Amino acid sequence: MDHLLEQFQRADEVAAASGCTVEELDWLRRRRLILAVVEDGTLYVYKGDAKWLAALRREHPEVVSEVMAGEWVPMAIVAQRLDLTFRQVYRMVEAGDLPVRRLGNHVVLRRSHFERLRAL
Repeated sequence: MDHLLEQFQRADEVAAASGCTVEELDWLRRRRLILAVVEDGTLYVYKGDAKWLAALRREHPEVVSEVMAGEWVPMAIVAQRLDLTFRQVYRMVEAGDLPVRRLGNHVVLRRSHFERLRAL
């Protein structure tokens, strides 16, 4: 596990660099927007996602606020809640059926659109 942890950074360090709290980072982890692990009670964030989050906060702070407020739903959650495969969801994206936004390497759907899909 030690060699894997070389690819991760302690959440408190990521929080200081990104302007997020450790609780917000854990929330993002649970929503599958960042890759993170908990080892011995300590949260570690993948270094690539830590850089992405810091850049996103610097370049688009309003989007980070919306993400933290739950306005954007990651594709993994969309697929899971709609009982679809990842591939089916991405086909909908590629066909233009889902109005998504790219946040770095992440593709997310606005919560209001997601709720409309769930109602169908």
